[in-house]
Amino acid sequence: MAALLAVSWCVGAACAQPDKPAPVQEQTLDVELEVVDATVIFGGQMLFEVRGAEAIVPAETRVFFSGRVGAQDVEASFSAPFEETPDGLSLSITWDRLETILGITGEVDFVGNLRLEVADLGGGLTGVDELTGVTIAFRQTLSPSIEFPPFVEIFANSLSTYPADGILRQGEGSTELVFDLTFVPDDGGAQELIQATIPVSVGESRQQAQVNWSVAAMGIRPGVFDGTVQQRNNHAQGPVVDGPLVGLTVTLLPTEIDGFDPPAASRGQIMRALGRGFIPSDAQLGQSMFFVLDGMFETLGGTTLDFSGPEAVQVAPESITSHNEAQIVLRSQLEDRNGRQTLTGLTAAPGTFQGTITPVLVNGVTTVSGRPFRGSLSIAPTHQAVYIRFLPGFSEALDTFGLRNVEPEIRARILEVVRRDYAGFNISFDDIRPPDFVEYSIIEVGGEDPNGAGLFGLDNSAGKDTGNVRLNDIIGSENAESGELGFYVFGGVFIESFRTFSPTLDGDSPVASSRFDDIFSPFTPSLGGTVVDASEWPSGPRAEKIEQAIRAFGSVIGNTITHEIGHSLGMSFYQMDLFAETNQFHNNFDEPGAIMDAGQNRTFEERAEIDGAPTPYFNDRNTEYLQRYLPMP
Repeated sequence: MAALLAVSWCVGAACAQPDKPAPVQEQTLDVELEVVDATVIFGGQMLFEVRGAEAIVPAETRVFFSGRVGAQDVEASFSAPFEETPDGLSLSITWDRLETILGITGEVDFVGNLRLEVADLGGGLTGVDELTGVTIAFRQTLSPSIEFPPFVEIFANSLSTYPADGILRQGEGSTELVFDLTFVPDDGGAQELIQATIPVSVGESRQQAQVNWSVAAMGIRPGVFDGTVQQRNNHAQGPVVDGPLVGLTVTLLPTEIDGFDPPAASRGQIMRALGRGFIPSDAQLGQSMFFVLDGMFETLGGTTLDFSGPEAVQVAPESITSHNEAQIVLRSQLEDRNGRQTLTGLTAAPGTFQGTITPVLVNGVTTVSGRPFRGSLSIAPTHQAVYIRFLPGFSEALDTFGLRNVEPEIRARILEVVRRDYAGFNISFDDIRPPDFVEYSIIEVGGEDPNGAGLFGLDNSAGKDTGNVRLNDIIGSENAESGELGFYVFGGVFIESFRTFSPTLDGDSPVASSRFDDIFSPFTPSLGGTVVDASEWPSGPRAEKIEQAIRAFGSVIGNTITHEIGHSLGMSFYQMDLFAETNQFHNNFDEPGAIMDAGQNRTFEERAEIDGAPTPYFNDRNTEYLQRYLPMP
C-alpha cells in the first residue's frame, strides 16, 4: 500500500507560524572559584572549591587556564562534574590530565589566570568567576616540616594541630612521624624504650599538620616521652623523602572529666561527659574505657543509698565522639522479684548522686585510672519518649479512604492529638527516632491487621508493665512472647480496620456509625466518593469537607495511639496491680470520653471528636498513676 502524504494549504494570515515557546530567561549566579592547594604533587590531583553553585544541576562545568607554564604560553581548559563536600561543591583534575592539557614536564610553575564557567542543565542559570595572578606549583616530591613546640602536652587519643609545610594529602601518599623515645611513667615504673609510628593528616591546608596521639602508639599510662622524631613522606608514586630529625619531649597527661551535659538526665537518656583523654573501645586492640561512680545517692523521696567502695557503679560509654566527649546512658536496670520486674540500681528512683566519677582506661593488660571528678550527677524523673513509626502500609491504606494526598496533614493531626492527651506528663511523641534517648518505645501505624482480627490497635508488649519499668516497648511487628501467653502476636495501629465504622462497608459491625459515611463517603471510592486531589486542598470547593475528614481521621488514629501507649505504660491501673498483676487492661465501667475504656464503649463519634463528644481524657485513677510514674521535672 502506498504511503499517504498529508499536505495542508493555507492562504495569507492563515499561514502564520504557531507560537514558539519563549526562551528561558537566563540568570547569572554569583559563583566563586577557590584553589584548595597551590601545590600539585606527581600522581595527585588539583582541587577546587566552588561556592554559590548549589542551585545548579550542571550541564557543563569548565575551568580555563590562561598563562605560562615555565617558558611556554598555554591556553587550555578541562571539564569535570561537581562533587559534594561538607563545605559545598568541589572540582578536581588529576596530574595525568594536567600533564596532557598544560604540557607539564618536570617541576614547573603555572602563572596566569583561571576562569570558571558553569551552565545549568535547564539552561536558565549560569555562573562565571575569574582568578587572576594565580601561581600553581607542580612538584615531583615534597619534604615534610612540622614545627613542634619545645615541650608537647597531650592526652590519650587527643588530636593536635601544628604549623607545617609539605604534608601529603590523601591520594598523594602518606606523611608520618617515626618516634624513637624513652618513656618514664608517672607511677614510678621502669623506663621503657618506645618506637612508634604515627600518621599525620592535612589540616585546613598543607600548612597545618594534624597528629592523632593514638593509644596504639603512646599507650595510656601518664608520663614523659623524650627522644627524637623523624618526619617522613611516603609518596604514592615516588620516593620516600625525609624531613628534619628533631628532638621532642612529650608529656602524656591523665584523662580527666570537666563535667556533664546535661547535668541531670532521665534513665535511658544520652548524657555527654566532657573532658580530655577519652578513648574508643576496640576489641581487636584490647582497648576500652568506663566511668566509676563512687559515692552516695539521695532520692527525691529522701532515701540515701550507698554506692561507695565495693558498691560503686561502673558505666561504659555508649560511644566516644572525640577524646573530649563521651556519650553515656544511665540505663534502666531490671530485677525479677516474685515474678515481677522492678527497677533497681542507680536508676531505680530519681535523685542526686554525690561523690567521685573516675574515668578508667584499659589497654590490653594495663588499666589506668584518670583524675577523679568530684561533684554531683542527677537522675531526673523518668521521661518516656515515643517514636510513632508510620509504615508503608499506612500510606497505602490512606488510598483506600481517598486521603493519600493529605497524608502530611493527617500525620500532623495525629501528633497534635497524642501530645494533647498526654499534656502535663513527662512523655513525648514524634515521628522520628528520639535523638537524645536510647531507651524509647515504638508504636507502628500500618494498614491491614496482620492478626486477621480486624483490630483497630493492639499493644503486643509482654505483660502489664505496672510502674512503667520498661521504656523500650515495641508496639508492632511480631512478639513471640505475647503469642506464647495466648495473645495476638502482631501489634500496632491498623487503619484498614476503620472500615468497620462504616454501616455500608460493614453492616454487621456493632460500632458502625452513619457519621463515618457522612464524613468519608465524598472521598472513599468504595463509598462512591472521589479521592482528594492535591490541587483542591486547601483552597478547593471541597476544602471544608476535606478539613473535616483530616481532623476526624487523624483524631481516630491519634486516639488509638494514645490508648495503646496507655496499655504499654501499665494502664488501666488498679491499686492491686502494685502487688500482683490484675490483667485488667481497661476501665471497669464506661466513662464517656475516658481514654482507657474498652473498645466497645468508645464510639466513632467519641474517637473522631465530633458532634459534641467530650475531649478524650484519663480518669482520676489513671491520671494519678501517670503523675506518679511520669511526673514533669
